[in-house]
Amino acid sequence: MNRFQRFVGVDWSGAKGVSQSGIQVAELEVDSPSPRLRCAPNGRKWSRYDVMEYIGQLNDKSTLVGIDFAFSVPWNKSSQFAPHVNDARTLWALVDSLCDGAPHLYAGPVWTAADSPFRPYIFHYQTKYRGERYDRKRRREVEKLEGNAISVYHMAGPQVGAGSFSGMRLLHQITKSHGETIAIWPFDKVDGNKTAVVEIYPSFFYRKAGARRPNSKDLMESNHTEIEKALKYYGATRVAEDVCRTVDQADALIAAAALRKLSTDLAFETPARPNFDLREGWIFGLPPDGNLLSAG
Repeated sequence: MNRFQRFVGVDWSGAKGVSQSGIQVAELEVDSPSPRLRCAPNGRKWSRYDVMEYIGQLNDKSTLVGIDFAFSVPWNKSSQFAPHVNDARTLWALVDSLCDGAPHLYAGPVWTAADSPFRPYIFHYQTKYRGERYDRKRRREVEKLEGNAISVYHMAGPQVGAGSFSGMRLLHQITKSHGETIAIWPFDKVDGNKTAVVEIYPSFFYRKAGARRPNSKDLMESNHTEIEKALKYYGATRVAEDVCRTVDQADALIAAAALRKLSTDLAFETPARPNFDLREGWIFGLPPDGNLLSAG
């Protein structure tokens, strides 16, 4: 029996601005055959604050929320950003403090501020800035196991690095406002009584299902073959009238279905790996040995 009654996939964005077309949200009830895209409040595009408010209101039933950004950074002796930063929560607080003047949970100061402790590790594609400590292979333990995940320090657009640091601001704000009712895994215990928020990587969900992630051309031509293949693997179907127009929408739908399929008690066990609990976190659904076949 699943401990959750609702599953939410959130495709995230770290782009500058109030609202983003790249943010998409899909919901799936425990006994429903199909995930459905959820419209943003008032019919507009989702903002990061909209997502935070939405998650904060998911207290009517036990809910598992997956968001696609890295919840932490690679952690080793050279990643001591400040004397008090010794776990993920103090990391989130540091990021939010550094970006305090940036509106809409944008995280630009992480790579632009001269005093940013993260700047030496970052490569920023648009400006061609390369920090003296940048190394594309600098990844978390779970990213190394997953194999395809990109370093959070590789800033090649509004996703991955930029989205992850803006996401850390979100996690800090959620902790401050909803710490009593929302658990952030693996840093909090998940017991089914609180809304649980986990890190996801949609590309992993497609590969595990033996499906190819659709591209924009597929969706422009209404080719939903790969989406339907992945949904079927996770025990769900696509609603025909729910037109999927973007890859972001597809990712949110697949994530909601995958969360329901993979949310067994085993999925919340703690891997015996360095930095797992308090520092680096974990991609939900990826087993400790990185073996895709053992994940479901």
